[in-house]
Amino acid sequence: MNFAGNTAQTLEDGQVNQEVALVVRTGADHVVVQTNQSGEYRAKRAVSCLVPPVVDDLVLVAVTTRGDCYVLAVLERDDMTETELSVDGDLAIRSHQGKVTLAAKEGIGLVTANALDMVSKRLNITAFDANVFLEKLAYAGEAVRTEVGKVKVFGRTFDAVLERFSQRVQRSYRTVEQHDQLRAESIDYKADKTLCLRSD
Repeated sequence: MNFAGNTAQTLEDGQVNQEVALVVRTGADHVVVQTNQSGEYRAKRAVSCLVPPVVDDLVLVAVTTRGDCYVLAVLERDDMTETELSVDGDLAIRSHQGKVTLAAKEGIGLVTANALDMVSKRLNITAFDANVFLEKLAYAGEAVRTEVGKVKVFGRTFDAVLERFSQRVQRSYRTVEQHDQLRAESIDYKADKTLCLRSD
């Protein structure tokens, strides 16, 4: 990777020289860069430089009169298979007017070792296929409405405490393998045609 010639620019107000450099080594909190004009520097990544520089990156650095060196931006990289945005500490992306959109052709992954919080006035999710795996789920709301073509539920226990329960179906089939018990203050069965009870 070649350097661009005569890249030093003196900023008179802050006495800072800007140069194009090549990253030769990386450390835990610094990188070592090689410049054509000034030699090697131990540089820190500027707060505004969200892409961490790696070895063989062509970067723009700022060198102060005291000898402090900062990587301002990554200019070129041979291997562009993945670009990482990295910061130390909390990161907030905020739009004061308008909306924020994340778009990707191959997919988007959200990974955290702690809580994932979502707060909005309206939540819309559209997907062709969805899989949800939860160890525990708690829901609190005013109403639930679903429109589905087919539902299958597999579970060990199902408990519900309701004030009113209503169903309207065309055909209903139920199979109880062991014990079926009903307790009620009053029971009203009505059949327009046939009511059949069988027992061994």
